[in-house]
Amino acid sequence: MLDLLRFMKFKDMDHGALVYTVPGKPIPLARARHANGHVYDSQKQEKAVYAVQIKKQHNSDILWNEPVILNVMFYMKIPKAQLKQLSQKPHIKRPDLSNLIKFVEDVCTGIVYTDDSIISACYAYKTYSLNPRTEFFIEPWSE
Repeated sequence: MLDLLRFMKFKDMDHGALVYTVPGKPIPLARARHANGHVYDSQKQEKAVYAVQIKKQHNSDILWNEPVILNVMFYMKIPKAQLKQLSQKPHIKRPDLSNLIKFVEDVCTGIVYTDDSIISACYAYKTYSLNPRTEFFIEPWSE
């Protein structure tokens, strides 16, 4: 719970770092597809749309190339039948948190950072919201 508070406090501070927001249902990374001896990316179009959103927010800022920490919050749609019950509870259904993180990592490569291998730590959360979206920020690794 402390890390979730850390995320919320960071968003509210005026620190100059950019918090990226991608509206809509968070997208998990799907496995690569195989057909006729070829491997293809079934999410190519989804990744392209997501990348456009990130590029607009990143502008021409430099790409991170040193160790970083990825902080990401996935806001999942609240089923209307469960509106009052789930508003403050964590999301414990599919999609898996790890696949959601992988999608963000992959799309941001070459836009926000040089390669997702520079991510040294990751704080990630799934929660419910009336406004489904993905929010994340990058911060430098500090020892």
